[in-house]
Amino acid sequence: MTRNVLVTGAGDGLGRVIAERFLALGDRVFACDISADSLGGLPSAHVRALDVGDHGAVGAYVAEVLDIVPAIDLFVSNVGVAGPIAAVEDIDPESWTATMNVNVGGTLAFIRGLLPAMKLQRRGAIVAISTISTKTLPVHRAPYIVSKAALEALILAVAREAAPFGIGCNAIRPGMMNNARMDRVIAAMAARTGQTPAEAEAEQLRFVGMKSRIGMDEVADMVVHLASPAGRHITGQMIAVDGGLEWEM
Repeated sequence: MTRNVLVTGAGDGLGRVIAERFLALGDRVFACDISADSLGGLPSAHVRALDVGDHGAVGAYVAEVLDIVPAIDLFVSNVGVAGPIAAVEDIDPESWTATMNVNVGGTLAFIRGLLPAMKLQRRGAIVAISTISTKTLPVHRAPYIVSKAALEALILAVAREAAPFGIGCNAIRPGMMNNARMDRVIAAMAARTGQTPAEAEAEQLRFVGMKSRIGMDEVADMVVHLASPAGRHITGQMIAVDGGLEWEM
């Protein structure tokens, strides 16, 4: 059966890998990203440039999608902004609000629009991409950590409400992924500490049990599993795909 899948932040990185995975499985994919240019190369998907922080635009987009298909079978919330990096007392209130607006508010806007149709068909899956930082609590990252923790709480609340309708709702906590974003994080860390990027990466991998980064395809594999019949009884879970990450500097 062809599934209807909606992926946010699908222009590049993990979102792109997830969108391409479901396209390869023969599913109908609706893909959105804030950058219209980044969505090129997904010709088999229904693509749309969209700022998930604009909740009115999200509602309009969901309505358009539901004019094309009766319901979405899998919603993957992949968008997340880093937010300001600062001590708590130095956080700008507007930046705090903007981070919350995207990281948790955008997901809520999509779920509000998509969930009624999922309930009517009495099946579906929602997967939010969170972060292992809600466990490791890196310093000076309060807006990011709090917004992702709120996202996880939202997922737990939705899981409780949606379970009687056969809808699974979970979050994935990726660890140190092998992607361009983590490359930038490591490069910034190296510049700050006077290390080479290789040294900075090795320093962080000391806290990972398996001593290696996580492939984006591995996180995509978990999304595929949660959306499959084998994962239909998994709900209300925070699933770490992190190689045994113990702590973070």
